[in-house]
Amino acid sequence: MKVIFSIVSIFSIVSIFSIVSIFSTPNKPKFCIHCTHFRCNFFGSKFGKCSLFPVIEEVDNKDYLVDGSIKKANIDYTYCSIARNYDNMCGKDGNMYKEKKQWCLLDNKDL
Repeated sequence: MKVIFSIVSIFSIVSIFSIVSIFSTPNKPKFCIHCTHFRCNFFGSKFGKCSLFPVIEEVDNKDYLVDGSIKKANIDYTYCSIARNYDNMCGKDGNMYKEKKQWCLLDNKDL
């Protein structure tokens, strides 16, 4: 009987703490600079781009039949400010947001 009572009391304490923590933590806004898909720009974070939404521009190589070279594509990304304005992309709520595990100001791959 004591074992059941202690298990029930522990369960109730844990559930109370989880309910209190849900209501006490404020909703943090989902900033793009804290997202794993964010790619910083040379001009700063205001011009950052989202790697989830590539813009692919195919470059037509007219010499394909001459030397067999394949069409090439330039890949760029959509600006975060644009992606956050459309709900079918990320939207104002940050639907595709995934928080970085480690924050850094600038990575070499972002240059």
